Amino acid sequence: MFGWAKRNPKLRGARDGHEWVGWGVATAAHPGNRGKAAAARVRVSAEGSAEGSSAAHEVGNGAITVLARLTAAAVGLPAEKVAFRLGDTALPYAPAAGGSQTTASVGSAVQDAGAKVVAELVKLATGQAKSPLFGLAADAVTPRGGRLVSTTDTAKSDGYSDILRRAEKEFVEADGEATPNADGAKATSLSTGAVFAEVRVDADFGTVRATRVVGVFDCGSVLNPKAARSQLLGGVVMGLGAALSEGTPYAPRSGRPLAPDLADYLVPVAADVPAVDVRFIDEPDPLIAPHGGRGVGEVAITGVGAAVANAVFRATGVRVRALPLTPDKLLAAPAFHGER
Repeated sequence: MFGWAKRNPKLRGARDGHEWVGWGVATAAHPGNRGKAAAARVRVSAEGSAEGSSAAHEVGNGAITVLARLTAAAVGLPAEKVAFRLGDTALPYAPAAGGSQTTASVGSAVQDAGAKVVAELVKLATGQAKSPLFGLAADAVTPRGGRLVSTTDTAKSDGYSDILRRAEKEFVEADGEATPNADGAKATSLSTGAVFAEVRVDADFGTVRATRVVGVFDCGSVLNPKAARSQLLGGVVMGLGAALSEGTPYAPRSGRPLAPDLADYLVPVAADVPAVDVRFIDEPDPLIAPHGGRGVGEVAITGVGAAVANAVFRATGVRVRALPLTPDKLLAAPAFHGER
């Protein structure tokens, strides 16, 4: 994807006009966290829709979409017929949104609750004389598209709405819980990746521009590809900010921060962001959660700074070990001016 095999391996080996060009690579890693306990509630109504709920909170991480999709999968309904409610302490307990743990923690509780709801629907249907599934064993029935379907004869099925109306119920509801399984508790779980960066460094002024970033990440199963990719892109941008512009210096006498607001604390804007390509391995992690997915909110930030620093070293011969990589740090190094 990046063309790493075509790189020039020599220090200061590539120059384009007044700019040195360098390529760098680094590993990325972040713990695949899971809370010690989480809970969720799932309800399937006689109207053929479902609602999941949990006290988890949405902070822009896409949790509400992932949890709704997991609810839909757990009860066998199309995603457009499922809603998810969160952010209220009156709802079942959930850990804080941080440490990339919401998907693994609350998502597992959603699956548990959904399985209990389906089990209750199966119990109702197989016990109803008017149901096409009457008398079947529980393990001979599976949820699919808002219906329970016989696994041995797909012509036999029963809709959730019909099952609940015959039972004179408006809905079926269940609470689910999730804690790390024994094998997962013994394991160290990490989301990992490889990040490649191309930079251009002005030979006169020492300014650094990242011109290309490629990252491939293993975050377990990808439950919402569109949102997960957006999170990785955002993580890379945050990593570029840490690498090249973001810093909080303090006044030596007063201890006050010298960049107290966004006028002085320089985060990347659209014009600062180069071409970024991110991909997933998309292999499930069965130890962290039944759905096999880890959080993706933070792993993409890691590795970017090191990849950029390695690229700058390859371009200029200067090894900078303190971020951000500002021009003064390069200009102060004899190697930048060709001395050895």
